[in-house]
Amino acid sequence: MIKKSIVSILILLGAILPVIGQTRSAAPKSPVKATNIEFTDKSGKAIKLSDLYGKVLYIDVWATWCGPCRREIPYMEKIVEHYKNNKNVRFISISIDEDRDAWLKMIEKDKPEWSQYIATPEQARAMSQAYGIRSIPRFMIINADGTICEDNAMRPSNPDFITAFDKILKQQKK
Repeated sequence: MIKKSIVSILILLGAILPVIGQTRSAAPKSPVKATNIEFTDKSGKAIKLSDLYGKVLYIDVWATWCGPCRREIPYMEKIVEHYKNNKNVRFISISIDEDRDAWLKMIEKDKPEWSQYIATPEQARAMSQAYGIRSIPRFMIINADGTICEDNAMRPSNPDFITAFDKILKQQKK
């Protein structure tokens, strides 16, 4: 029993330690095209990331079973509300839930005002590899032209979010 606990703790630390101290990545020096990942909407329709280009994309990668992910939802709601009249930005959430029914139940109950998608386990692995996602929640910003702005963006709960995001949106207009 003790051996199992120690092994479990070591596995958990192995997953967490690479992320501790990780800073938000800065925008790449030269534009890097975002990997064109695929996911589905609640009706099962396949969507590619490139289908959403044309606006700045703020992407939330999350799961229903993730406590920190769920704690970000009220902040995400406020951010989405703040930018609801801005035609230059789109907010999306991509769930990595393996239990599609749990995801559907939660979005039906919560009725989020922004686009909701789910990735299959294979799609989630591809997304994790492409963007170096080791833990969730993970937030990313993709420029309107499909290049990566930030692949590890600040959380909606960050008190400086609106100021920093407004700066990103202003740079897009140039």
